[in-house]
Amino acid sequence: MLNTHLSAHERYDKLARLLRPWSLCWGQSVLHHWPSCRDALPEDWWQGLMSWSLADMHRLDDAIAGAQLIPDNLILPPGLQRFMEALQPLLAFPQFSDAERMSEKKNLHMTAKKQHEIGALLPFLKRQKEALGIERAVDIGGGVGHLARTLVTTLDIPMVTIDRDEALQKEGRSLLHKLKLKDIPLEFVAGTMEPGPQHELDPHFQGACLSLGLHTCGPLAWTHLKKSQASRAVLNFGCCYDRMDVERDCQQSAWARKHPVPLTSFALFLATRGRRRSLQELAMQEKVNTYRLALHLFLQEEGHADGFRAVGDASRATYDLGFTAYAADRFRFLGLDCSSHRAQAFISRPDVQRSMREFFVINVVRNVFARPLEVILLLDRVLWMEEQGHAVELLAFFDHSLSPRNLGLFAEIKNSSASQPS
Repeated sequence: MLNTHLSAHERYDKLARLLRPWSLCWGQSVLHHWPSCRDALPEDWWQGLMSWSLADMHRLDDAIAGAQLIPDNLILPPGLQRFMEALQPLLAFPQFSDAERMSEKKNLHMTAKKQHEIGALLPFLKRQKEALGIERAVDIGGGVGHLARTLVTTLDIPMVTIDRDEALQKEGRSLLHKLKLKDIPLEFVAGTMEPGPQHELDPHFQGACLSLGLHTCGPLAWTHLKKSQASRAVLNFGCCYDRMDVERDCQQSAWARKHPVPLTSFALFLATRGRRRSLQELAMQEKVNTYRLALHLFLQEEGHADGFRAVGDASRATYDLGFTAYAADRFRFLGLDCSSHRAQAFISRPDVQRSMREFFVINVVRNVFARPLEVILLLDRVLWMEEQGHAVELLAFFDHSLSPRNLGLFAEIKNSSASQPS
């Protein structure tokens, strides 16, 4: 049901076929396995970027972070252009674009991001309440209860919000008093969602219930989906994929197990990337990337490292002083008697300069795999829910620039004891 012409199976298979050939690039650390990550990509993907200005690299980086939009007025290397064009229809999801502007009272203490998310969800949830006969709702990881409080007062349904942080819940109760809403049907329940039966929490997910998880970190998404099998409907947003375990939390649907993608912890980390960077942030990232590679290569050449060696993190101020200061700082950290001036001479070599540039370019280009990897993870959840017999949609709710984890899995639970409106 992802759209009228492409099923979840078809979308998964097409994305998997696009991803698998480049797994040596997205499935491992670029630094740990330099230069194999570089060599995994054909030159017509990235060689044309070697002479690009930082401003043009930023336009490409920003477009990739913005859910794979191909930048205007930039001539991409032909291989990269073809790959991004092939990805675009597979990363496009139905957009639920209605949004409700909330009053200042309802926005109290909310971040702009939270205001945007709740405003985008309200019209959709109103529609589902009427269509499915929702009588109550539960929100997991609800914190101070902004979403729950808004739904109670807007949708006129009782809410339970579950969070393990009792301090946040105390703050939420105080907000109700401040807003003169202490008598609304909103219950704060302290608890940690865990796989398997939880007699104190599971009843909240049963019956004519709408089960909500607005950004469920790592494996919590699976716990939420499985807890909601006796609800009437569930809406889940995943995030923090790098907290997942590859064996336990990935490729859980029968279809994904039959058609696997070689996921790794590095791939999960890459899938989590989504925030757009400013030009200044990218410039800093270029320093961090290229200085680290240069130090890596220098330590190897000088016999101080056999393969990858951890060197810790330098301060931003150290990077601003240049590579000589950075190298000296890291030598002190590692307890090495090395000459920072010798290291500076090392990076002046044309071959090292080229490697540094290649390293920066590849780190930008490989981000093109981030959104497809995220979508593969979400499609696995969609397929698993479909295998349980439910009607499932993956919808884009939020402005990606405000909330990068903007894809929500919505399922009407068909085999629930409360699957039909009363």
